[in-house]
Amino acid sequence: MQNNPTQCPTWDEFLKPLLDLASEEPIMRRTGVQKIADKFAFSEEIRSSRTKTGQTHIQNRAGWAMSSLVKAKFIEKHTTEKFTYQITTAGRAYLKQHHGPITDQDLKNLDGYEEAWEEASRKKQLAKPISKKGANRISQSTPDDLIDAAYNDLKRIDSGYFEE
Repeated sequence: MQNNPTQCPTWDEFLKPLLDLASEEPIMRRTGVQKIADKFAFSEEIRSSRTKTGQTHIQNRAGWAMSSLVKAKFIEKHTTEKFTYQITTAGRAYLKQHHGPITDQDLKNLDGYEEAWEEASRKKQLAKPISKKGANRISQSTPDDLIDAAYNDLKRIDSGYFEE
């Protein structure tokens, strides 16, 4: 990432600075982003630029970068401090061997990275509330139909899900 950027850095440009920061101390999303914005002299315009939902662009992009670092197993939730992340042994090893920016492709080349995103997506789908269409299916089904449908849903779930 360059000092005093003229436009908001992309999410992947936050990867290396966040991992570097986590190697120095445990980080929180909000305070980590501010430290990076200060270190790289972000303009007030970049700091205050917001998404349509009201979140700052730098918070949004750094949040995605942190999620990616978690999926890469380079950072993890702190064991005792809420909303705090710490570097892992794998993260430290990666920093020692990898110089320069970390790219999306670098992460995709890691074993288990893409699978971690797929697993998170699958869990999110399972947690979605039942739609009206689904509610109609329930109200029009017999208990045996519902049991069969639930059984079929469970068969599609990886058994490792229940061991978490």
